[in-house]
Amino acid sequence: MITSKNFQLAILTLFYSCQSVTNESSTTLSNLKGNSDIMINEISPARAITGTPVTIYGTNLPVSDFEVYFNNTLVDSVIASSSLVLKVIVPETNKNENILVKVSKKESYSNSLPFETYKITGHVPTLYYSQEGIFRSSVKNSKVKTVQISESAYIRGMVIDSLKGVIYHGSYYGPIFKVDTNTGDSEQIVNVGNGLENFIIDKEGRWIYYANKTSILKIPLSGDTTKKEVLYSNLSSPQTVVLGPDGKTLYWCESDAVYIKKGSIDREEAKILWDSNSDLRNPQDMVLDSSNGKLYIVDTPGYGDSKIFEGDLKSGELLELTSTEKGAGEFISSIDMDRENKVLYWMNSKGMNNNHHDDGEIIRWSLKDATPEAQIVVQPINYGDIVRVL
Repeated sequence: MITSKNFQLAILTLFYSCQSVTNESSTTLSNLKGNSDIMINEISPARAITGTPVTIYGTNLPVSDFEVYFNNTLVDSVIASSSLVLKVIVPETNKNENILVKVSKKESYSNSLPFETYKITGHVPTLYYSQEGIFRSSVKNSKVKTVQISESAYIRGMVIDSLKGVIYHGSYYGPIFKVDTNTGDSEQIVNVGNGLENFIIDKEGRWIYYANKTSILKIPLSGDTTKKEVLYSNLSSPQTVVLGPDGKTLYWCESDAVYIKKGSIDREEAKILWDSNSDLRNPQDMVLDSSNGKLYIVDTPGYGDSKIFEGDLKSGELLELTSTEKGAGEFISSIDMDRENKVLYWMNSKGMNNNHHDDGEIIRWSLKDATPEAQIVVQPINYGDIVRVL
């Protein structure tokens, strides 16, 4: 579970009508029993930013004349209601309190479940991410504003060109598209073939470097397929390719063979930087901070077992920064970095391993803090995959 100084532990309860809230401050923070057949079975997500929606799953839930409280705070926005599902907007809460739900005429109330709610603090850059489409989120006054830019499926790779106001994204089946960030208009610029995993574009905007099932290749951004070149072949499931600041050095990870490798656009002999003899088990994504010569690597041996490593390119040291057990998330699928402020952002794709698929989130981690904490900045996200920092 992620912990943060900004979290407020709350108890979520359902009330009928306008009965007063009972303050059970002496009760331990646990599942409080109700006195009726109204039952809350699950809250998804189980933690949320104020002002974002959450879904309450249960049985015999009220569909009219009811109230929902987070601690002593009444929810003023109910999005949907049925006997099995309620969807509400998380209100602001200030104190840790245990509360109950009441039904006005029958004096009935549901059980209560623990819930975490918090505010976003500090600077958050504009974030782009995929969740069965491309979205942009910005934070102002602790409030998250999210807009959908385009509808796209099976997204593989995403590159932001803020000067041109476009996003490049790929599809597993090979097409790479250019999307206008203002209008959402999309056009295919090239098809690199089936099995695309990830790609980057050089800073001059001339070449696409990409990973498919077995190779690292390059192709002109202009879409001229006659100039496509294989740089490295016979690889073991390359997932991500990163271009160094010199515009020549390439880094990539191979998930099946458990390799982090270094090569070049000139096809210099590839060098293994880290392998399974280190603590890596299934590297999936990484981001380079060239100012300190370090790679930040996502390793995901399985659901609920994700880790983030810091690899020092000069010393060869590989250091585990955080993990699922330490609050990193459940299934980390993508990572990027606010290099100016030394903050990592990653996609916690929880929806890939639960029943509701609506509690993925983007998490930040400050490298400047002596004891950094994972803090959620965007949610909920359905099937979140890629995150990019502008």
